Amino acid sequence: SQVNRQVAVALRRWVVREVSPRPGLRVVDAYCGSAAHGRHLARRGAEVVGIELDAGAVEAAGDGAPARFSAVAARVEHALADLLPADRVIVNPPRRGVDARVCSVLRDQPVARVIYISCDPATLARDLRRLGEAYEIRRLRGFDLFPQTSHVETVVTLDHFT
Repeated sequence: SQVNRQVAVALRRWVVREVSPRPGLRVVDAYCGSAAHGRHLARRGAEVVGIELDAGAVEAAGDGAPARFSAVAARVEHALADLLPADRVIVNPPRRGVDARVCSVLRDQPVARVIYISCDPATLARDLRRLGEAYEIRRLRGFDLFPQTSHVETVVTLDHFT
């Protein structure tokens, strides 16, 4: 959860808008934590699978979760390929960004849209380079979750070139 609730709600609404949930849409919520995004999307009709390394967070994500939501306790770089194909992938990695293998999977098994939530502009830039030319940046928006600091949460919407 975030300290700045008002901005956190705005960020979640933005992510939901970018995913455009509907019945039958398949979403992978990578680095999902307690699955604030994935659970909300499942309530809006999407079929969502979360991936989170922390077993306690996976358990919390499953408590009272909608029927269309499930989560697995695993490293994203180990589990993502097996959960594809999907229509959307959300990645919300820790400050170190995504493992290079995640970018490889997303290049080799592309999805129509990736929503990347980043707390570090440097690792975001590195990961966007790793994705190469497989995806086009559609939208980019910053969220000031920590006012009067240098930290900003960035959400990048990437669409696959078809």
